Amino acid sequence: MYLLWILFHVIIAGPTDPPDWKTSTSTSVASSACTTSVTTINAESGDGSTVLYSLISQTPTGGGFTITDHFSGNKILTCVQGSITKASYEVVVRAEHDGGNGLHADLTLTITFTDVASGPTWTSGTSYSLDKSDCSACDAVATLSATSTDSSSVTYSFVSGSGFSVSGSTLSCTITSLTVSSHSVVVRAQNTGDSATTDQTLTVTVTDSSPAAPTWSTGTSHSLNKGDSTACDAVTTLSATSSDCTAVTYSFQSESPSGGFSVTGNTLSCDLASITASSYTVVVRATNTGDGANSDLTLTITPAEAPVFVKPSPNDADDGHLIALLETIQAGETVLTLSATDADTDNATLTFNMDASVNETRQLFEINGRELKVKAGVANDYFDVEKDGVVLQYPIVLEVSDGGSSTTLSTTIDVQDVNDNSPEFSGTFTTEIRNDVPEGYTVFTITATDSDKTATNNNVTLSLSDISAFNLDGDKIKVSAGVIFDVKTQFSYTLTVTASDNALVDPKTTDQDFNVTIKAAPEFVDPDPDDNSELQIIYMCETIQAGDEVMTLNASDADTDAALLSFNMDNSSNTTKALFEVVGDKLKVKADVNTTVFDFDTDNAVIEYSIILGVSDGAFTTTLTTTIRVEDDNDNAPEFSGDTTAYILESSPAGTRVLNLTATDKDKSAEYNNVTFSLSGATKFEIGGDNRDVILVANGASFEYETKSSYTLTITASDNAPEEAKTTDLNISVSITTDPKFNKLDFAKTASVDENATETTVIYVLDVTDKDGTGTLTVSISEQPSPEMFRLDGQSLKPKSGAAFDAEGDKTSYQLKFKASDGTYETESEVLTVTVNDVNDNPPVFTELSPEVNISEKAAGGTIVYDVNATDADVGNPNNTMKYSMMETDTSHFRIDTDSGIIYVEEDATLVYSSKAEYKLVVTAQDGDGPTDNSAKTNVTVRLHTQPKFNKLNSTKNASVYENATDTTEIYVLDVTDEDGSGTLTISISEQPSPEMFRLDGQSLKPTSGATFDAEGDTTSYQLRFWASDGTYEVESEVLTVTVNDVNDNPPVFTEVDPVVNISEKAAAGTTVLSVTATDKDLTDANNKIKYSMTGTDFSIDPDTGDITVSASLSYKTKSEYDITVTATDTGTPPKNATQQVKFTLLAEPQFVNLTEPKSKDINENLHANASVFTISVSDLDNTWDGNVSIVSQTPHEMFKIKGNILETKTDGLDAENTTTYVLKFKVMDGTFVVESANLTFNILDLNDNPPVISTVPNVTITENMTTGTVVFDVQATDKDVTTQNNVLSYTITAGNDDKVFTIDAVNGSLSLNKTLTKETYNMEVMVSDSGSTILTATTNVSIFVDANVIDECSTNPCQNGGNCSSSVNVYICQCVPGNAGTNCEKFSVHIIMIMDRDCPDLENPSVYAKEKNNYENSIQRSLNVSTRVVVTNITCGSLHFESNLEIDKNDAEQLAKELSVISNSIKYDGQVVPIIEFKINDIPVRKSDTEAKRVCDAYTAIEPCAEGYECKYENGRPSCRKIGGGEENTVLILALGLGVCLPLIVFAVLAACYLYLYQYQSRKCSSVRKSQNITENGRNPKTLKYSLREKGSWIKEESPWHGRMKQSGFKIDTRHYDRNRFNENANYENNIYYNRHYYDMPGLWYTSV
Repeated sequence: MYLLWILFHVIIAGPTDPPDWKTSTSTSVASSACTTSVTTINAESGDGSTVLYSLISQTPTGGGFTITDHFSGNKILTCVQGSITKASYEVVVRAEHDGGNGLHADLTLTITFTDVASGPTWTSGTSYSLDKSDCSACDAVATLSATSTDSSSVTYSFVSGSGFSVSGSTLSCTITSLTVSSHSVVVRAQNTGDSATTDQTLTVTVTDSSPAAPTWSTGTSHSLNKGDSTACDAVTTLSATSSDCTAVTYSFQSESPSGGFSVTGNTLSCDLASITASSYTVVVRATNTGDGANSDLTLTITPAEAPVFVKPSPNDADDGHLIALLETIQAGETVLTLSATDADTDNATLTFNMDASVNETRQLFEINGRELKVKAGVANDYFDVEKDGVVLQYPIVLEVSDGGSSTTLSTTIDVQDVNDNSPEFSGTFTTEIRNDVPEGYTVFTITATDSDKTATNNNVTLSLSDISAFNLDGDKIKVSAGVIFDVKTQFSYTLTVTASDNALVDPKTTDQDFNVTIKAAPEFVDPDPDDNSELQIIYMCETIQAGDEVMTLNASDADTDAALLSFNMDNSSNTTKALFEVVGDKLKVKADVNTTVFDFDTDNAVIEYSIILGVSDGAFTTTLTTTIRVEDDNDNAPEFSGDTTAYILESSPAGTRVLNLTATDKDKSAEYNNVTFSLSGATKFEIGGDNRDVILVANGASFEYETKSSYTLTITASDNAPEEAKTTDLNISVSITTDPKFNKLDFAKTASVDENATETTVIYVLDVTDKDGTGTLTVSISEQPSPEMFRLDGQSLKPKSGAAFDAEGDKTSYQLKFKASDGTYETESEVLTVTVNDVNDNPPVFTELSPEVNISEKAAGGTIVYDVNATDADVGNPNNTMKYSMMETDTSHFRIDTDSGIIYVEEDATLVYSSKAEYKLVVTAQDGDGPTDNSAKTNVTVRLHTQPKFNKLNSTKNASVYENATDTTEIYVLDVTDEDGSGTLTISISEQPSPEMFRLDGQSLKPTSGATFDAEGDTTSYQLRFWASDGTYEVESEVLTVTVNDVNDNPPVFTEVDPVVNISEKAAAGTTVLSVTATDKDLTDANNKIKYSMTGTDFSIDPDTGDITVSASLSYKTKSEYDITVTATDTGTPPKNATQQVKFTLLAEPQFVNLTEPKSKDINENLHANASVFTISVSDLDNTWDGNVSIVSQTPHEMFKIKGNILETKTDGLDAENTTTYVLKFKVMDGTFVVESANLTFNILDLNDNPPVISTVPNVTITENMTTGTVVFDVQATDKDVTTQNNVLSYTITAGNDDKVFTIDAVNGSLSLNKTLTKETYNMEVMVSDSGSTILTATTNVSIFVDANVIDECSTNPCQNGGNCSSSVNVYICQCVPGNAGTNCEKFSVHIIMIMDRDCPDLENPSVYAKEKNNYENSIQRSLNVSTRVVVTNITCGSLHFESNLEIDKNDAEQLAKELSVISNSIKYDGQVVPIIEFKINDIPVRKSDTEAKRVCDAYTAIEPCAEGYECKYENGRPSCRKIGGGEENTVLILALGLGVCLPLIVFAVLAACYLYLYQYQSRKCSSVRKSQNITENGRNPKTLKYSLREKGSWIKEESPWHGRMKQSGFKIDTRHYDRNRFNENANYENNIYYNRHYYDMPGLWYTSV
């Protein structure tokens, strides 16, 4: 029965006692035991049932202790080696029955790690307290103390605990972070020797006895001195003590009544202009910046009245605190009348002084009653700002007193400039310039200054009188664009420049004349710098001789005789001046020059010489930089160089090179040194090659050595000159030969050799022959790889001694070439390729011997275990083909691939670590398939291993962390084990987002140091993976998701708003002026809901929406600015808040000052564009108006524009004749308001701006017998001006009525006959004038034609000496035959030309011309006794040149001849005796060098020519015509002279001409300058130059060999006018020579430059 009872309890009821522990309670191990076994866990159940084990706790934390299964079947305690930081740990483990009856036994294990040092021992306490009312309590919460365990010092550090930190040995905190009543803080002590540490947990208890809000220390009553202009700047300084140990901020809450009070920082200020009441109540607030608690204080402000300055006023924007003083003020004059007011005192009793001013100010100024004056003793020019050292500002302290209180004002007396000086010019006012200066040339640089000091009075601008030839560019007078000065037309200019200082008040101007004289500068004619650039090059032949002329220089000058110009080359380089010189107008090669220097063909020849030619008229010099270019001539023949013999093979094909030809020509020019070759003497050869300088085998040519073995060729080299090409011949000998031949290699190009070949092995036999059999045939290897492996034995190819071939080596084939020589020719063979044959001479070799392989016990069938990988150095199959086999005691687990050598796990094999952990495999590799097969063996050891396992992550895949977690917070504990226990188990995080926020402390997941989590941020959860490794295998876990939990850690944040908000003062109550918005990043409703509040008056805020609205009436004058503080508070615990400062600025409406009512103004018509006509004045209290006014409307049309606030004319079109009235309206805007003005009306005043307009006057015809008083024509005119003061007209005759033949009615313009008519045509000018103050006029021509056919005036035949009579208007006119003159042709007319040796005056001046005319007439009249009338017909300049007619009686011819002959020498003119240069009578010269008789006869026959057969004789003082006697007797003498003298001279001239022609023809080879000669063409005698030209020519300039010779002397070839048929040696080709230097290109002819 008892046994049954026992069995019942064991089977049914279970065990009755807890397990019995058999494990020791203490153990000592090294930390390396963590990965194997710290201790064995063992407890007995007592009834044979299973005991379950669990880990309850460990002290200290960390270490990674776990209970795991051992492969032996026991339970063991393990740890994480890297987590063991303490020398001793207490671990509590539990044993319980596997029946769930709750019976268990706990065992406390003390584990000592022998290789881990023991940390310090704490001696300081663990409990502390502090009171938050003491703001310094956090500075030292506790002093830490611990004893070192290694005799070193101890350091302390902070481990965890929000708001705390450790510095040295002091624990401190942040008082604002103490939000709970108790805090747990972990601190660490560390030995400085072995670095062992010990942590200690401290408890800090927090109490708070602080007041609920800040405590005020500022008094409540304050006074305000209204007389002090700065009193409102700081009414009082606010002061309060914080209740939460944070800073205090101050804000304005309310005021009563309004005084413009506000708070900035800790200063209470006000608006002095708003202080009008006797007392003010002001409420201000102090607020903690930490918890936001606040406390209000009510202040009483009592203003005290004092005198206030009105003028000067510190609040007056117009004077800006400055007292203006004009520099022209005099001693004793008033500077300013002072003014002040006092609310409680009669203003008349106020007194003023300046006693507090500095001495300098009091010495100059004084106050007399209310007058601030300059003292009487101060010099009148003391304040002249233009004086050196004058003081411009004087500080002054003004004081006004009512007898009880006083007010001072510190200001400044500012000396201001007055426009009391006019601009002044300085510098040079006259100059001379050349007539060829370019446009933009600076003639004058103007200096004009104004000694006034300020920019408003000394801003000098310049303007120039309207002279089109010049313009003003800034301060420079420049030549205008397109101006060409002609000194003959105008050679001087007077330019008037006006300088204006542009002062706004009393502007001043000064005029200054600048005089410019134009002087003509000489200009080169040839070469011409303005013509084609080629003409600037002077061409010269290389064969020119010393002393030869290069060219004739030519220039012109508008105001100087060309003959007086001088030429030079002074500015040329010394090199050029050493070779050339200018003699007169000739450019020559110097006589002492060795002209070989010009040899074009020498090395380093100089072919161009830069030359600077100058031409001077004595005043100006013009230079021309050009080039003398030396030209080549064909004076050298080609010269051969190089071989004259050649050899070619008989097999040479067409195109084979025989010989390169080389020949040079010393001439430098391409046209003379272009050497080409030609061949003669054999048809089998030709000239070829890219440059035609190679002898080649000709097409179709073939050679037979036996038939012909040599050829002789003649080569001709030519320089291909365009004329007279030079050539040179050279004989070339060509021999025919044969060469050796490789016969076998033409078809058999490969051979082979075995690896084991010896030096006697014949690899290949060459077959080489030579057809001609000449010389000794030798064959050698010309090319083989290094090192040399082959040799020739005769023509047999064999290996060299010691050569070893290896088919497995780097070299498996060889390429060889051979060379055969017969002593003359060498022939190289084609390539022979020798291949190395493989033999089986290498066994297999394993790449790894006896390898050991680890695989997982979980390896499935087909898993690759190992690749045996054996190799065989043989290169051929089957020598290097292997088969693999494997032997194993238990072959059911592995197999090997016989071809690849890869070992696999068998498909159905199961590997169990506990059953068998290691396998030994034997692998054999065998090559080839013949009797010489080779094989090799190796052992392969295969070991099994298990993998680590993540236990907990199989079921629990989520964790969470609070935003305020620290780096000691444990987030999650991994449970990782490794079944086999082998290797070191390491765990790491394999995957986490960047930046890394997590770390592993053993198997505990914690935040990294410095990691901050933000539930409101972009990342609110994290996904992590982990690696576990046992040293052999790595296992990656599944994903762990860590979610961030929200706390109230974010205060509200305001959305950005404008710091200043402009509000119209007309905004009505309820108007929303601003909406503020704040957000809170916290995620939960408990933390992120916001309420709004604000400070300030006249506005209110909606607590939910943040809309701020107007709550009272606004006035800019009462208060123009509001400082508002808006507070946003969240609903978290504790709540957080934020403030936003906003300034409200009221905007005032601008007002028109001078256009509040309609206004009219008179202005003149014809105002220029941009003329100012009206200044619009606008006021704006808030100064927001931008200063611009715009036009709303203008009628009847647009004529005005606005510039700022100045109204200006838009165009020049104001015209009273079209529009007399304009009405305008304006508007201004300040960004808020738009205000329109009243109408402004302009009345346009009429000016006399329209001249009279005369109707068209037709030609009028009247009869010659019209009676006087008759109206001939009515001249009609009108005037567009609209007022009678300008449009009343009057008429006058201004020209063409010298004899008063006609009169005109001044009022109505009627033209009447006043005298008898005497002419057929009357051309009169009638002027019409208006009645303006400045009279305007118009003129018209009135032509009246008189019909002269009414009366015949010639009926009496009044004309004498054959004169022809014609009847005219009431007169007759005699037309005299030549030589007669006078009214009735009764006198002779003698034409006189006289040129005086006298400077010519300015004849362009009419008065000068008239004076000279009168002088001449008087001089002639005084010199002649005969009665004559002198009529001057022309006066011109050069010397003084007169032309005149003398009218005399025929009977006075003899006397006139005698008297004129005297005048031909000299004449008394203008009081002086003036020599006569030239004197002609009727175009016949009378020379003063002739005898008196000759001069008298010349004069007489010029006046009255002798008849045929008569001549003039001067006998007895009288000239007369006498018959020429005995003319026939001279015939024989004349004939004899003709035959004896003239004929020989003619013959000589012909012979000389022929000689010259032949000489010139022979010198055509290279042009040179010849002597000049004169030719006559149409009475002119221009200078000419002759040039010889080449015989050959071309019509294309570049091909013409003498083109440069034409250009050398300034010729310009123009083939456009070429006409070959018009030229021959006998033709008259005058029409082909152009005076503008166009010439014809005719080879072989003389050329003349005209």
